[in-house]
Amino acid sequence: MATKAIDDRNLVVAVSRPTIAVLLALSLIALPYLSFGNASFIASYFFLKQDLPVVIALAVCTILMRPMLASPAANSRVGAAMDVLERVPVWAIAGFVFAAGLLAVWLVFGSYPLSMDEFWARADGVIITSGHAMAAIPLEWRGYAHALQPIFARVVPGQGLWASTYLPVNAALQGLLGPLASPLMAAISVLIAADLARRLLPEHPTAPVICALLMASSSQLLITAGTPYAMTAHLAFNLAWLWLFVHSSRVANLAALPVAVLAIGLHQAAFFPMFAVPFLFEAFLSGRRGAACLQGAVIVAAFLCWSAYDAVVFWWLHVTPGGATGTARMMDRALAFISAFGFSKIALMALNLIRWTVWQNLLAVPLLLVTAWPAIRNGGVWRAMVAGIALTILVVTAVMGFQGHGWGYRYAFQVLGSLALIAADGVPSLVSALGERRARRWLMAGCALALLVQIPLRLVQTERFVRPFAAGAAYVRSRPEPIVIVHGDSLWYGDDLVRNDPYLARPIVLRRNSLTPAAIEQIERAFPGRVRELSDAELLGLGMTPMARRR
Repeated sequence: MATKAIDDRNLVVAVSRPTIAVLLALSLIALPYLSFGNASFIASYFFLKQDLPVVIALAVCTILMRPMLASPAANSRVGAAMDVLERVPVWAIAGFVFAAGLLAVWLVFGSYPLSMDEFWARADGVIITSGHAMAAIPLEWRGYAHALQPIFARVVPGQGLWASTYLPVNAALQGLLGPLASPLMAAISVLIAADLARRLLPEHPTAPVICALLMASSSQLLITAGTPYAMTAHLAFNLAWLWLFVHSSRVANLAALPVAVLAIGLHQAAFFPMFAVPFLFEAFLSGRRGAACLQGAVIVAAFLCWSAYDAVVFWWLHVTPGGATGTARMMDRALAFISAFGFSKIALMALNLIRWTVWQNLLAVPLLLVTAWPAIRNGGVWRAMVAGIALTILVVTAVMGFQGHGWGYRYAFQVLGSLALIAADGVPSLVSALGERRARRWLMAGCALALLVQIPLRLVQTERFVRPFAAGAAYVRSRPEPIVIVHGDSLWYGDDLVRNDPYLARPIVLRRNSLTPAAIEQIERAFPGRVRELSDAELLGLGMTPMARRR
């Protein structure tokens, strides 16, 4: 049921003021972090080079649009355009998201997995679709494993095996579906969220298409759909589980169980429980105690099993790991992150939330802010959505708010469905408070700004950011020599150029700083005249950035 969130008939007061207040508060928290040199280079880079220009562009465009939207002729045209949009089938909006994600794969990213998270999603996909849990390192290269895969690798050097440190379900999707995986997950998310809006807001027939439009106009959703990141799959699995769980039928609730199990195993075990726990709590309060307990028990069991995934793999392969594994390893890492908690993490999260806000439709977060408190008071599914967003932000702030690369704030990506649903729930109240004509005018303006300003700017920003890294990687891979040694010390994210096929297809790329002089001499003896050592100067000439500071 839509909440009565807005009493003031002035749109600026009702929607803009709380949003501006929150953004200013976040900026004040983040300012010391940026000013005193404590910010990670990439976080401050994204804020200054990507987010701040978009904020300025949106502010200017909003100021310019207001008098135009006030004219009778503009009102008529906007009303007609909104009529058309509200009649667009949800499947067509989902098709647009799929097509946009697929175009981003090739035109924005050039099918290049920018971060090592993305690289490993594909590499693990190759391993899994080859029928293995870990890839075998050729005998002659086992002693160089760390130089071959220096980041996020789980290596058992004695037995010559490696894979990533991540869970396998997203990698399996990437391996099975290739470049279709993430665009497909994004499109499915739009379809499910729209159907949830139809079921949760039956008295408002336009809610499904508004929810779908809010998601489809999120530059974060569209651009991340062009990457192998697990976050699009997290979003799709979260919404699929919620769609099944809000059904009261036994069949739907049983069907939700394997969805929950797979969702936990996507890449990090903690994300799905943060989303699901508030819904279980609300179901228990509403009298669905059996369903809540069953889901909770399965989620706890799946969490424990998936967190022990590496230990199970080692047992299955009869190998002895060199250190802590399973749930103990995960808990040790979490406690280490929590013990390092300080103001810098709060300030970093302020930057992250600014980034998350300005990568969405201009009205999405404002509608969340004005609808959240009534949703909390009303309870049920709506309160659970708000709690899920808050819980996700609190946990990642305490544990690991730093995302490194990411389009928008990817650790909050999994709750984009909740954001769109809450915003759609706030639209009827917006109409009630402002009048249908004014509310429709600003909804149309939000979608137009996303389509004409935000998304094009984000596409250009993303492509320009990725281009030098992709060029550097292509240059490394194109060397005719079978062995390439990369320095990368004076390059921003230079270590990320050291990436190899898990079965070591040529050329083989090694990290210079992980090799001793004796190791280099041994490699050169084994491959006389066929070893190429690349200087950072060669790669800087391709547009890569000199190292300003460590990550």
